[in-house]
Amino acid sequence: MGEGTAEDIRRILEREESVNPTLGRSVLGRSHPGGGVLWPPLEPTEASLALSGVVAEVTEALGWRSEAIARGGASDASNAAMMGVPAVCGLGPVTHGIHTDEEHSSIPALGASAQVATALLARLGELGASASES
Repeated sequence: MGEGTAEDIRRILEREESVNPTLGRSVLGRSHPGGGVLWPPLEPTEASLALSGVVAEVTEALGWRSEAIARGGASDASNAAMMGVPAVCGLGPVTHGIHTDEEHSSIPALGASAQVATALLARLGELGASASES
């Protein structure tokens, strides 16, 4: 890799980003190659709990039961939450044997997850539009 490319990558990794406009400030995120903690805890915040409520609302409107749970494990959502972005984990399909050679899901489960994700995005769009009108 050329020195110019390496410098471009370094500049991108070290720049401040406005990742969450509701914070009213930029957040400095840094990436460091090497080991260390990859997934910080996904701590519930007021904003994440509100987002969980919207997930439950749209899921139940589709005729399915939904509830927020904590069960350990790791999620990329925790990286977003650490930066102040409301985040939830678990919108994927119901699976069996997760992270094993026996892991599998089903076409209906994938369809159900797609319906929830679609309804969630539509509802968040409605909420964003009504908030910007206020």
